[in-house]
Amino acid sequence: MTVRPPNLVLQALPDAEYRRLHSHLTQVNIRKGEILHQQDEPPRGVYFITAGVAELAVSNEEGKEVALSIVGSEGMIGERAIMEGGLPLIRCAMVIAGTALKLRPEMMKVEFERGGELHAMTMRCVEARMAETAQTALCNQTHNIRQRAARLLLTIADRLHEDAVALTHDELARMLALARPGLTLGIGELQEAGGVSASRGRVNITDRARLEEQACECYRVMRDAVYNAFHHSQYQDHARGA
Repeated sequence: MTVRPPNLVLQALPDAEYRRLHSHLTQVNIRKGEILHQQDEPPRGVYFITAGVAELAVSNEEGKEVALSIVGSEGMIGERAIMEGGLPLIRCAMVIAGTALKLRPEMMKVEFERGGELHAMTMRCVEARMAETAQTALCNQTHNIRQRAARLLLTIADRLHEDAVALTHDELARMLALARPGLTLGIGELQEAGGVSASRGRVNITDRARLEEQACECYRVMRDAVYNAFHHSQYQDHARGA
């Protein structure tokens, strides 16, 4: 029996489907900041993340950017390869270094069109991504910096499967489309509430329950969208590192 990589999409595939796909997968190491897909370009590949965290983001002509979706080893990057034109509006970059299994876009499309479990899992990923993107837009317009920072830290920790988030205040501020001083004040409020501790280039979640109390309902909506997409117990076990 072939040992499956720690990616929920690949783990969900029937044996025959995974064996067919396996020979077309290439193991890649992805450094922090590496661009997986550039805005205004078709997907370069489909990445089944096995470690680390990536973001999907959009930016304007002035260079202001906001992260729309956070992806870890529960999902994939580049599923837009199945769509005509590839929807070249989103930039994807690795925010915490990791690894992935890479599939050529044309192979993804061929396998998707077979209508098997990869087709079903891809559609679940798309549905979860749409929910996360819509909720992010709402959150950024209606909630304060403390709540938004808590939501982002919890989401990254979920995808990373650990409570140490190795990102600077500058990086977190960029992901939330904030000025750095505002983000720093928000992190300070989370520290005062006992949810996190911060050091240079890192924020540690010290009390998840307290941090969740500081987050808005958007965190729970996004968490549940991913949870529901990946069959409840399977995602729960994966998030716990089982």
